[in-house]
Amino acid sequence: VYREIFKYFANENNYPVYFHCTAGADRTGSVAYVLQALLGMSELECHQNFAFTSFSIYGIRASQSCAAQALAKNDSSEVCVRYWEMVDLMNAQEGANLQEKAENYLRYIGVTETEIYNIKAIFFGEETIKEPVEPDVNETPDESGASITAPAAYVKGTDGDLVLSVVGAKTPAKLYLNDVNTLFAYADGKITVTRGQLPSLPNGDVTGKVVFTDNTYATFTLAWSELNDVTMDGFFNFDDTGVATFTEVSTFITSNGTVGYGKKAVIHMSMVKGETGNGGLRVFLGSYGLEFRGNIMRVYTINNNGTVAEVSRDTGFKVSSYPFENGGTLYMSVEIVEDTAVLTVRVEGSQTVEFTYTFNRIDNEIASENAKITFYMRDKEVSSITIYDSAAWAVQKKEN
Repeated sequence: VYREIFKYFANENNYPVYFHCTAGADRTGSVAYVLQALLGMSELECHQNFAFTSFSIYGIRASQSCAAQALAKNDSSEVCVRYWEMVDLMNAQEGANLQEKAENYLRYIGVTETEIYNIKAIFFGEETIKEPVEPDVNETPDESGASITAPAAYVKGTDGDLVLSVVGAKTPAKLYLNDVNTLFAYADGKITVTRGQLPSLPNGDVTGKVVFTDNTYATFTLAWSELNDVTMDGFFNFDDTGVATFTEVSTFITSNGTVGYGKKAVIHMSMVKGETGNGGLRVFLGSYGLEFRGNIMRVYTINNNGTVAEVSRDTGFKVSSYPFENGGTLYMSVEIVEDTAVLTVRVEGSQTVEFTYTFNRIDNEIASENAKITFYMRDKEVSSITIYDSAAWAVQKKEN
């Protein structure tokens, strides 16, 4: 996993990079520790930077355990075990200083010399080393019959792993997608690229090239697309000002337009408190959704028959019961990955929250071509919701 992360850091086309975990301390702290060490920061500076975890929303956790340990170099707490395991692992490497230890650690896990150089070059504003992509003098088209069978189309975010078949007795050494050197696994004639290894590419035809161990190569093409934003313009019956207000409680309110899985719905909205309760607004994209209620995001499913089922109220993610009381934006997407559906939500309202939940796919699931946005207001807890089109939302923000 760390090898894949640092190989990703070595590609300047991936920047800016945002990396995180649940609390931003253990796993994030471990990656940051290696990265800072590679860039020449001292061990004390790395520990001091880790101590800034104390200023997060997990401040008590950090200030009473991890951050205090970092400065005291005391590894007794179980809370920080991941971070201190990385520190110990780095200190066990050969090297005259922490930077050399970091370089040797990266070599040990399989990061190449070129990739180590490029990470430093990117951060210091220097020219990176480009690996050859076009055939060089020792690389020729395969004339022995080996070829690559690829899917006609691939949608990043919904189609799972990208799998290519090698036709012929050849072993692949490198894979390029639109000139981007891409990590892969190879077994039984199949090249498999996981979703996490796929580069970000523009929508359209992608040219791929597989270089074999004998320096011959074969090419292929596929139609590529990635998750894209879908605004609600035209999805509801807006009035002349671009506003649609709904007051029907205990009733399903469904968009006219279909979002589909593998796309991100962008919903500008506001909500009004009801007479009782503390929330109670459900939002579904297709069969998968959530409810804002009691400061906790609860997750639900709905099938083709309109049957709603609560999946969990213990997701660990908290949000204001009325995040859109003063207006805000809800971003929702559902990515279908084999037997699971991954719901990703971002709330930008009274607070900003990002949330991901993985469902087991349900029977009688609403298909992607029918996956609309559906609202449901619980009786007397939310009295109305208002949806804005893009133009009306721009006016609303300006007035606020």
